[in-house]
Amino acid sequence: MRPAAKRILAVVLAAAMVCPLASCRRKKKPQKTIIQESDPYFDAHVTELDIPLESESDKTISYKGISDEEFIGDKIVAPYSVSYEIPEDIWDAFDEEDLTQEEIENVMRYIDEFYVNGVAIFNLNGELLSTIEIGDEYQVACIGEGRDGSILMVQVVYIYSESEDMNNTQYTLCKYDDEGNQIFNIHIPDAMDFYPNYVCELDNGMFALSSNGALFVMTDDGKEVGLVENDEIQGTLFPCGEELYASVMRSDPETSLFGSYLVKVDLEKVDLTNANIRLEGVYTICPDGKDGGIVITASGMEHLDLHSGKLSEVLKWDSTDVNYSNITSIRMYSEDHVAFMREVWKAEDESGEWNERVYISELRRAQSNPHAGKTYIELGMTGAPGYALVDYINSYNAEPGNKARIRIRDYAVNTGEMVSLTDVNAASEKMYQDILSGTGPDILVDFSGYSQFNSEDVLVDLNTFIDGENGLNREEYFDNVLSAFETRDKLFHVPICFDIRGLLGNMKMVGSRSGWTYPEFSHIAENLDPEVMVLTPMTYGLLLESLLSCAMNNFVDYEKKEVFFDGDEFRQLLQIVKEYGSENVEMPVIPEGEEFFESGYYYFPNYNDVEMMEAGMLALMDTYVYRLEQYAINSSILNGRVVYVGMPSPDGTGMMAAPMLTMAISAFSDSKEEAWDFIRRMFDEDSQYEYTTSYTSIPLNRKAFDRANEAAVRQSEWEYKQYEENALRYGVDVAEMPIRITSEHVEGFLGLVESVSTIVSVDPAVLAIIQEEAAGYFADQKSLDDVCRNIQNRTTTIVNERK
Repeated sequence: MRPAAKRILAVVLAAAMVCPLASCRRKKKPQKTIIQESDPYFDAHVTELDIPLESESDKTISYKGISDEEFIGDKIVAPYSVSYEIPEDIWDAFDEEDLTQEEIENVMRYIDEFYVNGVAIFNLNGELLSTIEIGDEYQVACIGEGRDGSILMVQVVYIYSESEDMNNTQYTLCKYDDEGNQIFNIHIPDAMDFYPNYVCELDNGMFALSSNGALFVMTDDGKEVGLVENDEIQGTLFPCGEELYASVMRSDPETSLFGSYLVKVDLEKVDLTNANIRLEGVYTICPDGKDGGIVITASGMEHLDLHSGKLSEVLKWDSTDVNYSNITSIRMYSEDHVAFMREVWKAEDESGEWNERVYISELRRAQSNPHAGKTYIELGMTGAPGYALVDYINSYNAEPGNKARIRIRDYAVNTGEMVSLTDVNAASEKMYQDILSGTGPDILVDFSGYSQFNSEDVLVDLNTFIDGENGLNREEYFDNVLSAFETRDKLFHVPICFDIRGLLGNMKMVGSRSGWTYPEFSHIAENLDPEVMVLTPMTYGLLLESLLSCAMNNFVDYEKKEVFFDGDEFRQLLQIVKEYGSENVEMPVIPEGEEFFESGYYYFPNYNDVEMMEAGMLALMDTYVYRLEQYAINSSILNGRVVYVGMPSPDGTGMMAAPMLTMAISAFSDSKEEAWDFIRRMFDEDSQYEYTTSYTSIPLNRKAFDRANEAAVRQSEWEYKQYEENALRYGVDVAEMPIRITSEHVEGFLGLVESVSTIVSVDPAVLAIIQEEAAGYFADQKSLDDVCRNIQNRTTTIVNERK
């Protein structure tokens, strides 16, 4: 799932002042870093965790998977499930009205043979050692480790009560030795009324179970010690001898920002204490199976000692060649031996269906670094890269012919904060200063939204490489998108993949158009029926940023150091924001029974807007288009009588490309040719197809684009046939049938991509000034003239202070 934060209207919400002329350090020639034999390096052995099944000629596997895998000592324990296709004649013959109760029970017992579940025990090489059978009526809630290296397992069973006409949930804690032989089982008191996702044993024999928002403690003979319910609890527990720590998210009382903490639990009262350890720059932390945890950052692993609260480095990611995205469990056996597991969702090339895979990676320290003599090329970014980019970095680093090796410098970790967008912008300032001083990274990743970088004083014009000897054939790519990313005919950031952003309009209301100027937009909006809402409801700030995101270059000339915020066009922009924005916007009501959650953000799709547009109550709805399926769904609105139109702008440009992954090369890099070689390889068909699936986005490569569309059509046909069969068999309402993707959708989607001529881009420092000053105008506290004059003066100072 892609982060919902990438689907909001803004690219950057907070501002950071780029360094004034006087504060920037003196430029100096960058120094190459040469890898030494003595530099640490870890050999990696990666194996996919799989359940080997004996062949059954009369059965076809429809699903096979494992989940909730955990390290227990030097073994891996994981629940698994397997489903086989049930012959159609069984379902056709199954009619409860014609069968006796005994016959129904016999059929159901036969059907049960097509579903298998259990718990598997593997060694670190991924070899299956043994299995633990559990009853068909049981589910495994979670797996944990006993203090003696035994296996803890919480099983759940739902018992139907005829007297109460409801299911009674019962939980049992079972303990097994490392070969899978049961030692004992204990009924968990009914006071624990949540579904646990973590269990551990303390040295005093007590057991602790937790879930998001709850923690339960019981004795070794099954007696309740206590229960605490607290929304701060994140579910993972860290045993430390006879003490216990819980992972929580807490807000800083001074900044109101949320951060990750490990908080000590008062085991007598069973409550959280004020004793805590703040975790800086973390995106994952896993228990180490002893008295600490392994902290994962974009830079590497660190071990957290719970006794001292101190961190010590385990390894840097550039000292090995292994993918570290989506780590679920880690075990540090020594400073020379580490293993971890990771889950990956991948789309099958033929069917387009997504499946989850689990990999175990075992790392052992090598006697010497095999890459000695190579130079490092640094990628500067904020946060961890996606799994597809990590895979590419690893494959590039593994090629023996390459003279360079890629490593990542995470500027988000350097800021010490995880969640503040203000700090993300501060990271861009830090990178800007590092580049000018000659100490910055060679390649910038995902900085196309920061216009202060768009200068030959800072970045290389990539058109010189694209059209050079080791370049790209523009006919194989969407060259109009490359042109859209240009600034004054120079390409400072090249998009690997992108989305398309703009407005979807009721054609009858707004006409057949691709873009409009501010006066054209205002004329149409003012002549709509008074009962019709013009735009998707937005706050003043969000609408202002949305309009500026496609027009910033019209108001700022970075080459001449001039701004134009005192003219008629900017006044028209502010007037539109005041007319159609609002101070507060209520979130849409979610229909009962529907939930939308994505990567920690509540993500509200446009279904409310669609209903309003279908009812003729809304003229324009904000939209992102990032795959063919979405284009097809949009095309079904109003029976296809919709139009894609860009945000109003000074020059009336249409839909915008919103960057999802971009690359740039520092003007001060001493490895420009090597940096381009690294970037260029990301544009072949296979690589582009991988990025478009992993980022759920649009590739720049036309062949990869066609291939992704073909996979979407195949998936659509398969889903449509499945619904057709179910409609005939079970009488499914035809209205519930999915959209069937056609060649017309493919052609329309291609036309939309080829129409893009501008990109989403803002200047965060300039935007911050505009937001601050314009607020007075929106609140009727300042005149339009005063606001524009203040913005003109303040932004002139900012732009001219930049190098």
